[in-house]
Amino acid sequence: MPARRSEVDYARMRAIAEELMAHAPEDVWATEISGDEIIMMMSPANLHELIVYRLAKHVDRQLERSGTGLIAHGGADIEDPESGIKRRPDVMIFPESALESGEAVHPREVTAVVEVVSKSNPENDYEGKMRDYPIMGVPFYLIIDPRTGTGLVLSAPHQTPEGRRYSTRREFTFGRPSGSVSTKSPPPISQPTDRQRSLPGILGAHGTLRRCAAEPDPLADAVARLALVRRCDSRGVRPLHRA
Repeated sequence: MPARRSEVDYARMRAIAEELMAHAPEDVWATEISGDEIIMMMSPANLHELIVYRLAKHVDRQLERSGTGLIAHGGADIEDPESGIKRRPDVMIFPESALESGEAVHPREVTAVVEVVSKSNPENDYEGKMRDYPIMGVPFYLIIDPRTGTGLVLSAPHQTPEGRRYSTRREFTFGRPSGSVSTKSPPPISQPTDRQRSLPGILGAHGTLRRCAAEPDPLADAVARLALVRRCDSRGVRPLHRA
């Protein structure tokens, strides 16, 4: 588990990451920082990017229709110097205003993060980010695994003896044979509290779902299971891997 770091220590790690990025090969597109570890990110494969693109487009369209003021966006960093963590999610959901200043989005602005599992380094999504996102206080973490046609929604971060962890875990299948239609409404992830506004219908109650990226909105049913809320309030460098 990443140790809690001072902002001075984190600033040093960030400077090292920037220096590494300046001299990195052309296929390195980003760096992440997790405690005392710097992770060099290679450019994602085309299929990975296609899934991310279609997912973000679908979610963003639904968010715009709902008038929440939230957007679904990929390409921005989420950064918390106090926790010593900087990540580059495939998709984040946050207010558009969060992009108006700064170099990264602060976790307090983020409603949800989505990661499409990498074939070359799945442990980064299932272990490292599953550890880091609750530490940063991100309410929802959605994992989509094209290798198996399955997904996972993690929510309700809370304190444990091992640190902050997600307390709610929901697994689902997002890949079905082409032509299959789901007509069941997804169960809510959690009940809203006075600090959370539930938007259970924002992403649609059902939809046609097809394996991987075969149709325009292949992840509609998976995303429908994400109940959005609006929040109120060095060991060295890991070897290169593809996102």
